[in-house]
Order: sequence, then structure tokens, then C-alpha cells
Amino acid sequence: MRDLILKMAISIDGFVGGLDGGIKWVFNGDQEAIAWTVETVWNASLHIMGSRTFHDIAAYWPTSTEVFAPPMNQIPKAVFSRQGPAVLKAANTTAALRDARVNAGTRQSAELQPGGDSWAEAYVASGDLAAEVATLKAQEGKPIVAHGGASFARSLIALGSSTNITCWCIR
Repeated sequence: MRDLILKMAISIDGFVGGLDGGIKWVFNGDQEAIAWTVETVWNASLHIMGSRTFHDIAAYWPTSTEVFAPPMNQIPKAVFSRQGPAVLKAANTTAALRDARVNAGTRQSAELQPGGDSWAEAYVASGDLAAEVATLKAQEGKPIVAHGGASFARSLIALGSSTNITCWCIR
């Protein structure tokens, strides 16, 4: 059985986004913290997230040259969405990728990075959240890392002890 780890970047006063709603602040920090995060994210066998987070980061990571890009692109993903497979198409549009490069303010490449196409191949979990999480956790492998957006994190935590979540709140 795999562990489920909720990873969120959160400010000390409880915000998950900057004043402008962006997340550029997440990528800044001391080198030791960045190295720890990269190592920890590489240790996952699956990245899971809600549809809003998926939409935002699936448009960013495939062409990113940030230090976090290789594990984000190369490790399989699952997105929780009631939209079903349509969520994959909505998140991987050329316009979304272009806008992410223009607005990110961080290192982006014009070309797809290794594993960048994996976002279009994400598993779509559209059933009951508790049942989907239980199915994923029952599989063998390294931990599952849940990338929190606030709503998805709240939903996972609301499941209570049935999910047995370890939380990494960074910052």
C-alpha cells in the first residue's frame, strides 16, 4: 500500500497564492529547501491533483526548465475531475502553454521537455473521491504526492482518517 502525502506551499499567514494570485513565490527560497523538495517529489510514484491545479500546472511544466520540471513531467499523474477526460484537453491547449510561458516569469523553453507529454496521458479520476484515493493507495509503489490547491487539499483532509495523509506544508 502506498502512502499519500499532501504537499502544499503555503505562507505563514495561510495563503497559497501571492497578492496577484500567482505562485512565483513558491519557486524562490534557499537552495537547501529547494533541493529537499526536488528529492522528495522525485520519490513519488504518482502525482495527484484537482482539476484547477492540473489546469494551471499542466500548462506550465511541459516546457519548463525549472529544477522541479523533470519529476513533475516524468512521474505519472492523476487528475480528480468530474469533467472526465475532457479535463485533459482543456489543460493542454496551445494557448494555455503560450500564456503560461508569457505570464510565468520563470524559466520556460519553447520546446517540450522530457516527459512533458505525460500531462496529456494523466489518469482521470472522476468517481467518488474516497474510493478513487483508496484504489490508488492500494497499488504497490512509492508514495503518492497530492499537490494541493486549497479546494483539493480541503477535500482530501475532509475524508479524515480513511485517507491517512501525511502533510508537507512548505514555507
